[in-house]
Amino acid sequence: TALEGQLKSSKYLVGDFLTLADIALVCALREGFARVFDAAFRKAFPKVCAWFEGCVAMPQFKAVLGTVKLCATAEKPQPVLKEFLPPVRSEKKKEEPAKKEAPKQEASKAAAKAPAPAAPTGDNSVAITAVGDQIRVLKEKLKAEGLSGKKINDHDEVKKLVAQLQAMKEGAAAAPVVPAAAPAAPAAAAAPAAAAAPAAGGDAEAQITAVGDQIRVLKEKLKGEGLSGKKINDHDEVKALVAKLTELKAKA
Repeated sequence: TALEGQLKSSKYLVGDFLTLADIALVCALREGFARVFDAAFRKAFPKVCAWFEGCVAMPQFKAVLGTVKLCATAEKPQPVLKEFLPPVRSEKKKEEPAKKEAPKQEASKAAAKAPAPAAPTGDNSVAITAVGDQIRVLKEKLKAEGLSGKKINDHDEVKKLVAQLQAMKEGAAAAPVVPAAAPAAPAAAAAPAAAAAPAAGGDAEAQITAVGDQIRVLKEKLKGEGLSGKKINDHDEVKALVAKLTELKAKA
């Protein structure tokens, strides 16, 4: 090796006098000579071994390193202690993009699973209100997932519901208003009331459907926020809507 060749021409690493280079290298090689470099290994480096033994025999080296005994049998590798093990690289950074995409996919699935708004039978304003509620709930969900402003408004499901809401409003505005017919005689006063009963029933069905949709959408939102089972059913807003639904069904 280069060290063996250098020591063939000089007593120390730099000429015939001990220098800082010798001190540094002797300290670096101490553990190797004491634990790993056995007799068979040292046989190929006689000059290096003579130089090392001459240095560690000096009192100045002994005062720091102590008595250095040359290795008789090379020690076997030992496992690294826990406190010296390198930190385990986490795979969280690689999983983060996938986790960020997951809520968006879940939001799309939830919106796709959400029931279609009630058709504008009877009272069209009830169906319009239901769609408006779905839009607000969906926007809140997307906002909780990190979207904001234009990104929420440009979301496919939001645009779809907004278009549906606008179409319903335009349909309601275009619908002709039919004036109520005046009764022909006092004896026929009961007839309009009887005719109004089916319309009221239609309004009740539309309201029941709209409230049921609101309950389902709200439960999906609460589920996305981490609630489940009894906690969802005990939520104040859910209980209020369920009570309203029960009342509507009782009147129907």
